[in-house]
Amino acid sequence: MPSAKAQLFSADTHKFLEVERFDRIGERGRRAVMTLAAVHQEPADSWSQAALRLLEAGTISAGDAQRLRLLDAFGALIANTDRHHHNVAFFPSASGYTLAPAFDQLPMLYAPSGDGTVPPREFHPLRPAAEMLEVWDEARALALSFWQNAGDAPTVSDGMRRIAAANARALSAS
Repeated sequence: MPSAKAQLFSADTHKFLEVERFDRIGERGRRAVMTLAAVHQEPADSWSQAALRLLEAGTISAGDAQRLRLLDAFGALIANTDRHHHNVAFFPSASGYTLAPAFDQLPMLYAPSGDGTVPPREFHPLRPAAEMLEVWDEARALALSFWQNAGDAPTVSDGMRRIAAANARALSAS
């Protein structure tokens, strides 16, 4: 799946994820990008619902609609609680819009609070919404791989590795 290029940097007490802008061309060029919020005027719709509405309107391709639904399902299964319409982007095209590379897909349930600590939070894998059913098994397999890799990653803190391992077990049992 196309995604924004990212690189992890470590400092003494923190880790930083640098994400490369995919709307840049060369040193000074820019490529037009529009968020889902600009393309789809129904903010209450999930990414999956928006994908189906945009497909029905002929605004995006069937492949892009499926990929957006996969991103939505995957996000739900990795505890990405920040799946709003500004975290999906499109490139304008002659026939409507083309889904831009994925970005900002991470388990925001575990984002630090204002004081830098991560309060205990429990992940409960959701059941798929009807508009996700077609992509659910693939999203579940990807999310399970995500949690298993995070549980084994030496760049992840001990606490987050334990959380990831527990989430992999929860996802396997669901």
